[in-house]
Amino acid sequence: VLKSQKAIGVTLAIMRTFTKIRRYAISHNELVGQIQELRQELVQSKAWTKDRLSAVADTIIILEESLSELQEVVLDIKGAEEVEKIGFLRDKNKI
Repeated sequence: VLKSQKAIGVTLAIMRTFTKIRRYAISHNELVGQIQELRQELVQSKAWTKDRLSAVADTIIILEESLSELQEVVLDIKGAEEVEKIGFLRDKNKI
């Protein structure tokens, strides 16, 4: 069976196919280089994006903390206004 004409023909067809694939790969070596460059750019872009997102997240955290502190200050000011309304009258002309 392995030495039949059909088996020999199939073996030759397989060998020719692999030869064509090898030639194709060699002739498109430039495309391989371009694909590798694109992969490197993608990796760099991902790293840059990750760094920027991390910086944005850090900034949001800082802003949230600042907002909390600002809210506390506003509450303190409102508390001071209430004390003034309770019993301490000011002469507006002296200010």
